[in-house]
Amino acid sequence: MSSNITINDADLKSRLAHFGIISPITNTTRQLLLKKLYNLEISSIHNQSNQNKSNTEEQMDTSTNDLNEYEIRNGISKLGYKQVPLTDTTRPILSNILRKRL
Repeated sequence: MSSNITINDADLKSRLAHFGIISPITNTTRQLLLKKLYNLEISSIHNQSNQNKSNTEEQMDTSTNDLNEYEIRNGISKLGYKQVPLTDTTRPILSNILRKRL
């Protein structure tokens, strides 16, 4: 963390409050709170990145058994989706979507 960070007290207090930290900002606590904010924001970015990666992998999971044609067509009807041609490309995607929605 750079020691040249310039942030006013109101912004520091607001950004800390986002993480649930309510603390008075004084000359003695300012550097500690800046460091804490930096660590919380880095951790938050890291967690978001991991969550996005996990969501992408979950959405694209086509490794499980596909539903059969009847199950897919029935699921599409139940959810009110538009019927689409079932191909080698669309079948695993539709199966994955329907498993999560039904």
